[in-house]
Amino acid sequence: MNLTAPQPLSTGEWLKEILMADILTTSNLMKNILFLAAMLFAGVRTSVAQEEVYGQPWTVYEGDTIQYYSLPMVDIVDYVSANAKKEVRDYLKLRRNVIKVYPYAKLAAAELKFINDSMANIPNERARKNL
Repeated sequence: MNLTAPQPLSTGEWLKEILMADILTTSNLMKNILFLAAMLFAGVRTSVAQEEVYGQPWTVYEGDTIQYYSLPMVDIVDYVSANAKKEVRDYLKLRRNVIKVYPYAKLAAAELKFINDSMANIPNERARKNL
């Protein structure tokens, strides 16, 4: 006993089988016409889905039609807290203030160094207090 799977029929052979089986009777005529229209539409729909539609490429992968396209690069950053705007504003204010006073701080450091060096050269405590 040789069991083989039935071979799929082409569209022309399928129509011949329908006509030979005398399925098209007047009672079932409307049902059969709708069925044939649906089958033809399904065949047209699958052939359109494998082309470029609206300029987007499509591919067939394991029987499924899939659209593919490139996504733009996205940077993923750490969580930003709700008060980040206030923290940035405070940081910028601190930076601005430091830039303003930095030259004076350098002058004060040089003056302090000069005074410390001068006091180190004075031999006794009384003379240091008078300076």
